[in-house]
Amino acid sequence: MECPCGFISAYRRIEMRYFIMVQIALMICFLGLHSMADGCPCEDRAFESLYAEWKSHVEHCMVTHFSAQSTIRTDALYDNESFRQIVALGPFAIRDIIGKIPDDRLLIEALQRIAKWKYCVVREGDTPRTFEWKVLEFPHIVTRGGPPDQVAVWQYWWRVGRFQTETRFKELYKQWCTHYSEKKDDDAKKVYRQIVNLGLPVLPCLVGIVDEHSEFVAAVSELTDGALPKNARPDECKAWWKENKERFTLPPLSPSEENSAPSPNLDGFRGAPSPGCVSAGSELEGKTNQCIKTHQMFKTHQM
Repeated sequence: MECPCGFISAYRRIEMRYFIMVQIALMICFLGLHSMADGCPCEDRAFESLYAEWKSHVEHCMVTHFSAQSTIRTDALYDNESFRQIVALGPFAIRDIIGKIPDDRLLIEALQRIAKWKYCVVREGDTPRTFEWKVLEFPHIVTRGGPPDQVAVWQYWWRVGRFQTETRFKELYKQWCTHYSEKKDDDAKKVYRQIVNLGLPVLPCLVGIVDEHSEFVAAVSELTDGALPKNARPDECKAWWKENKERFTLPPLSPSEENSAPSPNLDGFRGAPSPGCVSAGSELEGKTNQCIKTHQMFKTHQM
């Protein structure tokens, strides 16, 4: 018995609709994964808009302040709504900022406020001729003639260093536990600060130890700008993190970033001191193992 032609035609229409729906669903999934990897276009547009607004403010400050004096206060650059909104974009703005800082080092301040990562540069050597600068967090980064370029260090952290956070945390946490058990409070405080200076990437590690050491609830609170109360109980901290971790999790590398591995050549870290780096001027002359706080902007000394 043959099937009616109308029935076959209807069946084929249903089949075609189903096929189209599947294709649309696959396309949506692909676009969703793509946006997760490369950043949401709407967030990119928001950043570019705010950045343009902030740059206009900075240019106005430069004209206004430099016409009257030779220096400019940092709060004139950063205490404004457009800059605060850039920071409020959170971790998903970091990729855009990383892309901008080679041409705009003033934007490093936003990177520091969002990522919360701090690094320390140590100068070793007895004379200017033998001085070497080393990034403590990345000991293989050693330069002569001045501190490592701040932009290059941040780029390295974004593409490589941040993925080493868990390993570094385990090392520091072991040290902290030893000092804590031996009641060496000053040493424990120093290591505690080193742990906090690992920035946002260390948050999952901290949440994982709050049951054992509730002291680190305060660290979670600090890194999230008080979004979690510092007096929260460990169980409250873990529950809060489960609900809010997306806000404080750094996005993965984009496919283009993954395909262009950073060069092992350290020449990229050399160069003139960046804003916030301290050069080997009279203030440091004759001193060794001097920690240079590169997270403080505009404290540059002439060679």
